[in-house]
Amino acid sequence: MLLIATLMTATCRSTTNERARGPHAEAEPKRFGATSEDRTMMIAKDEAHLKEAYRQMIKAMLDRHVAELDALLAGEFTLTHMTGYRQPKREWLEAVRTGQMRYHAAEEKSVDVNVAGDTAVLVGRSVVTATIYGARGTWNLQLTTRYRRQDNRWIAVDTIASTF
Repeated sequence: MLLIATLMTATCRSTTNERARGPHAEAEPKRFGATSEDRTMMIAKDEAHLKEAYRQMIKAMLDRHVAELDALLAGEFTLTHMTGYRQPKREWLEAVRTGQMRYHAAEEKSVDVNVAGDTAVLVGRSVVTATIYGARGTWNLQLTTRYRRQDNRWIAVDTIASTF
């Protein structure tokens, strides 16, 4: 009953407002531009897409899917290793393909994202087990990845690896 009364009251108010304005009155003006609520929703959506792109990158590393990694990374992508070596995309992908860099496991601990328009920074923390040039180890690995929006998707521009 309460629901019916509420709906009837809302309908009566709407009809009364139309009568008060007259039959030729202009409709309420529409607001253009994104409201803060719209922007918050867009950022949340971007953050979800970025986290998914990051997780796809980690999965492709673990599965040694070089073609998928290649598609997720910008042409100019670089990976800066914990040693400070800044490795170009093609060289890194070749090391993954040949098994010189073999990622065995990654246990995600946290993922934080900061979106600013068409760019973003994602900081992912994972416990990673890998064999790098023959040396196997487990590291608390933090990957700080810069992304840009390109062709309606997020693409990784560079990643800096460090420990946490």
